[in-house]
Amino acid sequence: MARPSIWCAIAAFVIWPARAMPEEPSCPAEATLRLGQTVRGSLRGGERNSHWILLEPASFVFARLYQQDVDVVVRVIGPSGERILEVDDRTSGPEFLSLTSNDAGRYGVEVEPFNPMADTGTYSLTIEKLQKASENLQGKVDELFAEFDNASGPGCAVAIVRDGQIIHTKGYGLADLERRLPIMADTRLNICSIGKQLTAFAVADLEAQGSLSLDEDIRKY
Repeated sequence: MARPSIWCAIAAFVIWPARAMPEEPSCPAEATLRLGQTVRGSLRGGERNSHWILLEPASFVFARLYQQDVDVVVRVIGPSGERILEVDDRTSGPEFLSLTSNDAGRYGVEVEPFNPMADTGTYSLTIEKLQKASENLQGKVDELFAEFDNASGPGCAVAIVRDGQIIHTKGYGLADLERRLPIMADTRLNICSIGKQLTAFAVADLEAQGSLSLDEDIRKY
């Protein structure tokens, strides 16, 4: 029996069906952001997704972007094209955006991977607060701590002291995630290593008053 020639082998290779190449991942169309609505997107290294929102002057906006399987950088672009905010605090999980608009117009929110070689990943973006910026102390504190103002995660207790008097207190978030207990202004919290800072400040203050000396034997006190 005659041996098959090399030409037969080449012919067999040529007529073998070509393997389908995977499709390039597509970026979502530019999306409009609205209060309470979640926008989801996917992208990979070298790509950028753009979203936008219309704002009036002196509007306060708080948004939560959740990085599901890609570390992203988020930038806010003002109506005139200037960059007014850039956020990249965490490699996974939530990123928080908080800003007060100066001018009316269309504000862009750009999302791109931190790593230009990153594989395709997904994220979600939600506008959680959109309101007129506060002009009073209590409202400004609420805006500052908007990240913790929810009933789904840990939070903090805040007190503002002026001239030795407490003028404002409020709790944000949960003190107990399992039992869903909120943090109140009088909730007792574990201070942990914060006590070291307070102790150091108190000792320095006592030395400034002449009540002790840092050079003396600690056993004296």
